[in-house]
Amino acid sequence: MELVNILTTADKKRIHAAVSKCLEQYRIVKSVLALESESAFYSSEQHEKFIKKCKRVEAAVNELPDQEKFLITERYLQPDSDYISDSNVYKERFNPSISPVAYTKYRNRAIVKLAFLLGVESM
Repeated sequence: MELVNILTTADKKRIHAAVSKCLEQYRIVKSVLALESESAFYSSEQHEKFIKKCKRVEAAVNELPDQEKFLITERYLQPDSDYISDSNVYKERFNPSISPVAYTKYRNRAIVKLAFLLGVESM
C-alpha cells in the first residue's frame, strides 16, 4: 500500500503546503541566480548556497517518474507558476490531456515523494 493512501487529509494538506513553500523558494532562488550580473546583492558564499539549494530540488524532481516530474515542473517550477492553475496543467499542458482525478493522483504521489526526498519537516 502506498504511503499517500494511508495519510490523512490533514497530513496531505500539511505536506502539500510545506513542499509548495519549498518549490516557491526554488523559483525565487532561480530568479535571483538569473540576475548574476548584479551579484553585489549577495556574497559568493550565498551564491554557492543558492546553487546547492537549486541542485537539490532539481535532483529530487528528477527522481520522480516521468508523469510526476512533468506535472511538478509544469505546475510548480515555471517562473510564472503563481499564475498557472492545476486545470491549466491537466487540460492544456499534458498531451493528451488527463482527467482531474488522474492529475490529483499524480500530484499527491509526487508531493509526498518530494517531501521525503527534500527532507521537508512538516511531516
